[in-house]
Amino acid sequence: MNNDSLELYSEQEIKTDIMRYKNNGLSFWLCMLAIVFDVAMFLIIYTTSSCTPNFELGLDLLINVLFLLAAFLTAEKTKAYNKTAGYVALGIGAIEIVRIFWIPLKYFNLWKQWSVQVAEAKANYLAQGMTLEEMAPLLPVVNGLNSGQFTWCVVLLILACLSMIAAGIVAILKANKLQAHLAKLQEKR
Repeated sequence: MNNDSLELYSEQEIKTDIMRYKNNGLSFWLCMLAIVFDVAMFLIIYTTSSCTPNFELGLDLLINVLFLLAAFLTAEKTKAYNKTAGYVALGIGAIEIVRIFWIPLKYFNLWKQWSVQVAEAKANYLAQGMTLEEMAPLLPVVNGLNSGQFTWCVVLLILACLSMIAAGIVAILKANKLQAHLAKLQEKR
């Protein structure tokens, strides 16, 4: 083997050829990061004792489980430079943004309504001469996410969205690069 045969391939071609034998770790870990962000958001909503269980919350729980499953399966597929999985990751990322406007926003609005009800009730009870200790059991029960919890939910969903979109873009770009390289190798044969 002489030096001329070694110079047939550029350093970039060699790196691209190595992709055939290595996993797409970046896309995989970005998908896994999105899962971590979604689990954190999930825990904020479901560990908040002020969120009253109902059908919508149950449906959101089911969607969370399906998201985690889809994100994990997508992560596994992106490891193998699957272009379709890249598009699925982009779709999951888009769904994450839409989710902000469903359960977190609904429960934040419930908390704002509760705050107004409590303020009105306190004013009425104070006008009747009651002390805070006397009126405490009579005040409406907390319902919803306070502004801090809502903000964390939004931030975590945005981070999950960005992670999935980045994973999708990386997966598509790397899959295209590998496909072009494989086509080039086929031409040389």
